Amino acid sequence: MPNPNTNVQKTQIIEVLKQDYFPIIPELQRNWAPEQHEKNRLSRSLAAFAIANLANISFTEAAYSIINGENDNGIDAVYFDQFNHQLLLIQSKAGNAPNMGDNKKFCDGMKDIVNKRFQKFNSTFSRFQQDIEDALDKNGVKIVGCNIYLGESLGGSIHFWKIYHFCKILQE
Repeated sequence: MPNPNTNVQKTQIIEVLKQDYFPIIPELQRNWAPEQHEKNRLSRSLAAFAIANLANISFTEAAYSIINGENDNGIDAVYFDQFNHQLLLIQSKAGNAPNMGDNKKFCDGMKDIVNKRFQKFNSTFSRFQQDIEDALDKNGVKIVGCNIYLGESLGGSIHFWKIYHFCKILQE
């Protein structure tokens, strides 16, 4: 059973997402039930929330970083923080922790970015391509992959191994 304090924190985060991000992150034009629309908006809002806090930028700038959708290659938001020399890559889930398939897709998406295989991404990604190429061509830029979710814990070290393995590949 989850710690009651965790539920309070989750509820508070959801309220912040709805108050600060829902007004600027519209529903996708999909034939979904209202619950699915809300879960999708929470997920996209959570990605923007992560970008806003990691890069210290406005809600609006962070919302613009969202690429979540079909063919997003596991990356829900991307932002090049030129001040801190960081390329931020976010995967977010409004529900429980990502499964192995989600993590593999996220790692594969990060590898595709590092290897400049931009054709594997959706059209929304293209508006960031020049920033990403600039980031990859600069010395000292750190690539930060962040997997953020609102649900229960990962429950095992195998998920961390995949991300650790990817980071090790980047260092070689």
